[in-house]
Amino acid sequence: MAHGALCVTRAMQHELTQNWGIKAAVLYDQPPEFFHPASLEEKHKLFCRLGEHIGESQGVRDCASHGAVGMGSPNLNETLFTAMVTDDIFLKPNRPALVVSSTSWTADEDFGILLEAAVMYDRRVAAILNEDDSNVEVLWNEMSAGKQCLYPRLLFIITGKGPEKEKYEEKIRRLHLKRVAFRTMWLSAEDYPLLLGSADLGVCLHTSSSGLDLPMKVVDMFGCGLPVCAVAYSCIKELVKIEKNGLLFSSSSELADELLMLFKGFPEECDALKLLRNGALEIGFFKVGHRVGRAC
Repeated sequence: MAHGALCVTRAMQHELTQNWGIKAAVLYDQPPEFFHPASLEEKHKLFCRLGEHIGESQGVRDCASHGAVGMGSPNLNETLFTAMVTDDIFLKPNRPALVVSSTSWTADEDFGILLEAAVMYDRRVAAILNEDDSNVEVLWNEMSAGKQCLYPRLLFIITGKGPEKEKYEEKIRRLHLKRVAFRTMWLSAEDYPLLLGSADLGVCLHTSSSGLDLPMKVVDMFGCGLPVCAVAYSCIKELVKIEKNGLLFSSSSELADELLMLFKGFPEECDALKLLRNGALEIGFFKVGHRVGRAC
């Protein structure tokens, strides 16, 4: 009975036309203005606030907690990612790559894919570099001392609350990885946009039950200029433009391949990642300060 209709994807527009006789205009969701790339100062202050949590070992000693005792405390000017010398802040060249994913920890998102991809990344890098599994302490000491490698450490920060969180945390505790670490967090409304704006890559495991909507978390990531690797489903290409602002995957092996490709030479020589970031920044530049019809 309405005189007009709006929807958030072309797929939804087609569904409304074909099955309901409704002619709707597509108006894509946009992120609020507070989703934006973080400045160096914002990154440093954020990592100082999160330093204790990031440096805390998750069951077994891991590459993020090794050598991180005291980092992020109020009396120090160094975090895992940043350092301050007098009034100058800089990103540490031997820092881990920061990968962020947000979730409600439900069956709608299979985080097993992400865990399997992390294990594959860890093993494939070790094979490429012909590393011996017994020298993990030597590797961590070299990294802490500033040694840069062809492939970086990866720190995955997964934000959110939900019913399956404890199940996956237990799986994470059983992993024994050399170059990959996980942290699960619940962030404030102020810190979550800053985390997206400070990260190097976003991962989205959302699959639409209807196949007609798009994940708002990816919209927010693009608002922060953050490129994305996302699970492929029917209409996701309306948001994620392959090799322009992100990549798609259908399996853990594909995601592992993308991590290897994007982070090779990190932080300076990873041209593919820089290209995707520029594409995400272009989308963020044209955003407006409101959302329309959140459908997911």
